[in-house]
Amino acid sequence: MPKCGTLLCSFLLASSITVLAAGPKAERDIKLQAGLVDAERAWTDTYKTHDMKVIAQLAADDFCFTDEQGAYLDKQAYIKSLADVKVEGYTMTDLQAFVYGNTGVVTGVWTGKYTVAGKDASGSSRFTDTFVKRDGKWYIVASHDSHVQ
Repeated sequence: MPKCGTLLCSFLLASSITVLAAGPKAERDIKLQAGLVDAERAWTDTYKTHDMKVIAQLAADDFCFTDEQGAYLDKQAYIKSLADVKVEGYTMTDLQAFVYGNTGVVTGVWTGKYTVAGKDASGSSRFTDTFVKRDGKWYIVASHDSHVQ
């Protein structure tokens, strides 16, 4: 019986050390992920507010966008293309944020009621947005959308 007790104690001690060691890192990751999701929400909110200054500030100078047809837009072309987009409302679901050092990736589904050049384009898109953290701030560097049927 003492062997089992000693084995159990050793296991519990090892488990506690593992949990304690993982605790602060896991907490830090949650904070980083929350900050990344906040950056994603700020980015997405600009579609509705149409605040081009905020879009220009959040997008890195080398930002690129690829749409579902494979069209590639750099930062200036992307900002210009948004002039024809009017968003009435939207929701984001299935959000997932991943942090890898100074790089972050957010995936999810964006569903909205909106027009492009006055024509209804409402629907859902699955997106992947890639961010880089510079000077303590997340900047979006790449975005891709695919239409969801």
